[in-house]
Amino acid sequence: MPVLDVSLSGVSWDMDSLWTRDGTEDTGACRVCIGVKVKDAKEIVREAFGHHQALVYGDYTEELEKLAKLMDLNFSNFE
Repeated sequence: MPVLDVSLSGVSWDMDSLWTRDGTEDTGACRVCIGVKVKDAKEIVREAFGHHQALVYGDYTEELEKLAKLMDLNFSNFE
């Protein structure tokens, strides 16, 4: 099975901040959930904000940073 890059992202409750973290898919053959390997999962648990997160295949860190700037949002990249 190929290793696929993913981007996780979320927006704060008050819609003034956006965060993102890149990783790789780490999933077996499940249809309803996905596992993701990241460099420091504890950092995401401590620092991420918002209620729902989005996951897309590919590394969209630069694009999300540009979007945050365009929308005048604070941007956090958990590297």
